[in-house]
Amino acid sequence: MIPIVAYSILCVIVAILGRNRTIGFWGFLILSVVVSPFVTLVILMIGKERRLPRKVRKAMADFLKTGKKVPSA
Repeated sequence: MIPIVAYSILCVIVAILGRNRTIGFWGFLILSVVVSPFVTLVILMIGKERRLPRKVRKAMADFLKTGKKVPSA
């Protein structure tokens, strides 16, 4: 029973670490359950981080600088 709980906790930890990556939380959770949390952690370190579109990044930066909402186009 304890090994199953430990394995599940490791899978969730890896999925949380991967929530801002290309395949996201659910992708890394399923991958870590099927393969192994340790192998998935290596894949996580190699994978690309998800990026927001340039327009959204600029709007967020402007909001953080000025505190004013940027009108949506």
